[in-house]
Amino acid sequence: MTTRSRARDLDYRPAGFGHRLSTGTVIYTGYSGFLGNESCHDTTMSPPFNVDHDLEVLKKRIDTPIMLSGRNKFDHDISYDGLNPEIGSNYGYLPNPDPTDWAYWETKALANLNPSKPVISVPLFLFEFKDFPEMLRSAGHTLMGKGGLKGFPDGYLNAHFGWVPFASDVKSLFNIAKSINDRWRYLRQLEDGHRFKRTLFSGQVNTSSYDVTYGFTFDGYAYRATRQEIRTDKVWFTANAKAVGPFPPDTDVKTLSARQVLGLNTNPASVWDFIPWSWLIDYFGNVGDFMQANVGLTQIAVTRMCIMHLQDFQCTDIRARSELGLDFTPLAGSTTCKRRKVFGNPIPWLASKPFLGAGQKLALGSLLTSRALGSSVRTARN
Repeated sequence: MTTRSRARDLDYRPAGFGHRLSTGTVIYTGYSGFLGNESCHDTTMSPPFNVDHDLEVLKKRIDTPIMLSGRNKFDHDISYDGLNPEIGSNYGYLPNPDPTDWAYWETKALANLNPSKPVISVPLFLFEFKDFPEMLRSAGHTLMGKGGLKGFPDGYLNAHFGWVPFASDVKSLFNIAKSINDRWRYLRQLEDGHRFKRTLFSGQVNTSSYDVTYGFTFDGYAYRATRQEIRTDKVWFTANAKAVGPFPPDTDVKTLSARQVLGLNTNPASVWDFIPWSWLIDYFGNVGDFMQANVGLTQIAVTRMCIMHLQDFQCTDIRARSELGLDFTPLAGSTTCKRRKVFGNPIPWLASKPFLGAGQKLALGSLLTSRALGSSVRTARN
């Protein structure tokens, strides 16, 4: 097998101009070049093409470049004829993808395959139910506005750490029969050896914005806007897994499935959730997943795993305007990066979390504010 790299440019764009009408002199020249680029790094091989290999496909493309047309409202002798600024036509201004922390996702995938991982931990649910009266009291104070300034962060913390997990557990209990049947089928598939495909993460990671300008004169800017970049990620995996030993007869497997789903079997990794503030450690690391992955590998053998990571950046100019009164088209572009990593015999690693979700950022901000204002809100888990 031989590694190879390929690249191609996309959509050439000629330069536009700004000139003085009285003399025909060109005084502004736009960007001349390609609006996009696509690259691929993979491996070539001979038939029957049955060996997995790493892959990366990166594409940057400006779908709608900035284009300025019209006359300067302060100097009618200056005309813009389809001028395209470099900040709105050169794909080099589009964001670059972040590196993938493969150790983190490898560990999370192994934890996801753990057949003894509970859907709802009944012991943990009962352990945390002791805080239910406090949740009701805090919710009442928030609704009646008795909390003062700290009522806002306290209300969010109670919802994030109390009511949302409580509602999720109750919903899981209503679907307990389906969860047990799903776990039974999973155990039977593990017994025979099976290929599994699951999603580890899918959603928006962050949103950032900054100002862009072009063509400053004493009269103003030819173009001004706020450039917004929205990043969305998806991570999924496929794996071949097989149980280390045989499972008991069918009726016993049903019982085993129920105990695993409800967290009633012996799973040392579940003890982690009972430790105060363990949720905060899992916000920035993967200790919980690391423990679940190690427990899972005592029960199953994972001989092959492919992890896929898709990063998508959507870039748009919002609140665009021209202080010189020109007609313009705001920028719209994107960066898309697709990666695949192959693991022959995956093992768990201790790793830091690659990013925080929006809810986690709000929870940390609310916690810091609430503590600064003297709150006594309990945060049992994430």
